[in-house]
Amino acid sequence: MLVAAMLVAALLAGAQPATASTLPRAETVTIGSPYLPPSRLAPRDGARAGLAPPALPAFLPVPALFLRPPAAAADGAPDAAPGRRVPAVVFLHGCAGWQGPRAGQWIAGLLAAGHAVLAPASYAARGLTATCDSRGAEVQMLLQDGAGALRFLATRAGIDPARLFVMGLDVGAEAALRLAGEPGPAEPLGAAIAGAIALSPVCPTGSTGYRAPVLIIAAALDAVAPVQPCRDLVAQNPAQGPRPRLVELPGAQQGFDDPEAGGTTRALLGPAGVRAYPMLFDAIAVDRAVRAVTAFLGEVATPR
Repeated sequence: MLVAAMLVAALLAGAQPATASTLPRAETVTIGSPYLPPSRLAPRDGARAGLAPPALPAFLPVPALFLRPPAAAADGAPDAAPGRRVPAVVFLHGCAGWQGPRAGQWIAGLLAAGHAVLAPASYAARGLTATCDSRGAEVQMLLQDGAGALRFLATRAGIDPARLFVMGLDVGAEAALRLAGEPGPAEPLGAAIAGAIALSPVCPTGSTGYRAPVLIIAAALDAVAPVQPCRDLVAQNPAQGPRPRLVELPGAQQGFDDPEAGGTTRALLGPAGVRAYPMLFDAIAVDRAVRAVTAFLGEVATPR
């Protein structure tokens, strides 16, 4: 209950909202992400037909924020503390990137609950900002950055490689689902995944199963990421692995966890194409989502 209360407090702190750049104890690191040519990432951002992309290394260097939980950071040199290992979460941002307080407040809650967090700056590494009018390429880049982040954490001193999780928002949530799927994209990189949390994903219409526990949180009235495909996904008999868990938030809309979504609309790619979809922050839905995340991590992140 205390952990849930800490997460809720972090998400509902309206006076000084946490953002990715203002989070404490942040260390900037570089992860290696499998490279995608610009023409496959963002054709609307300057790729020219007929121009071959330049030769680049197999792994694109991607900056990321690495944050330790307060208890570990208080040790002074947590990475050097013998025998001390904490669980870690790879946090994949949504289509808006690091704009606004939404992602930062979830990260603050994870830190308060005792988890280290590694948050790749996927768009910044590629010269992009908000890309909420498309989906496929964004999911792919976040998927690859997530795999690279898991690889980074698997060999990081002070991190328990058996308790590595992925959590994502909207397009980041879809990448998290794919990272937990079969076959596991991160496995060839030498990193296993202990679980995945997907907030407001557009759920896939089919799945070959999951190699780790999966929690999906969906707003029941979300017009951008409808809940029905997530219900169908959970109702399937998985080919292998655990069945995904779905927590529906009654009455909640897109943006339920975004303090800046005060009954606004935003141009997003949804079932009806790119148009203005309603968004509304919902403190009750946030409380339910936080408690679901807390319970999930409390169950699957038990030290082995």
